[in-house]
Amino acid sequence: MDQKIIITDENGIPAGVMDPEQLQNEGAELAFQLAEHCGDEPHTQALIHQMYQQYGPQGIRYVLIAAVRVLNDGILASIIDGLEKQGVTSDTRATIASSKAQVLGQEHNTNDQ
Repeated sequence: MDQKIIITDENGIPAGVMDPEQLQNEGAELAFQLAEHCGDEPHTQALIHQMYQQYGPQGIRYVLIAAVRVLNDGILASIIDGLEKQGVTSDTRATIASSKAQVLGQEHNTNDQ
């Protein structure tokens, strides 16, 4: 028996059905495309827009959740572990935490203007 994910709208009314394997594959594909083009904001926006057009406002959240999992657990963790094992950096995660404060501070200041 094939499992399906029922996509609901903001009122909880079924709006579509997704195959979990397809969802994971789409999320992984998006994650690798985002990683490949990281730093290219127009390309990132185009990729997300394409997924939004394909899955709509209800379905996109499932694809994005799958993509975040792959980006974090598959891509980013592998890169950080590899850098630290090679001695390129000793505490990349601390650097990321420091960058977070800097980026969020910059975004906050931008939003205040």
